[in-house]
Amino acid sequence: MGDCADSDTIRRDILSKEEMGKLLAASGADENSIIVLYGDSNNWFAAWAFWQLKVYGHKDVRLMDGGRKKWEQEGRPMTTAKPFRRQKAVSGTTSRPLAAGVSPGDSGTSCEEAD
Repeated sequence: MGDCADSDTIRRDILSKEEMGKLLAASGADENSIIVLYGDSNNWFAAWAFWQLKVYGHKDVRLMDGGRKKWEQEGRPMTTAKPFRRQKAVSGTTSRPLAAGVSPGDSGTSCEEAD
């Protein structure tokens, strides 16, 4: 197999473990929080965030089935009020790798095959 640059022409941004920890802490979440993600456009960005959280070992991350569009179509309640969440200490997520060939801190762009 050739150089990584030969086989992967797409570069993707992924938060570092430290950046992810800061984002979670600022949101009032930590490694023990249940995180529910949702979005528009078939949850594409929510799924990207789900993957990043799982790469860093977050235990309980969920995607809302159907995203915001389905929630609205079903007439479920919505609000623009911001919930109060006390900021947590920065702790990041767990340090165990979850994907074959991907370790926490790895951008996931390695050309090495999983063992």
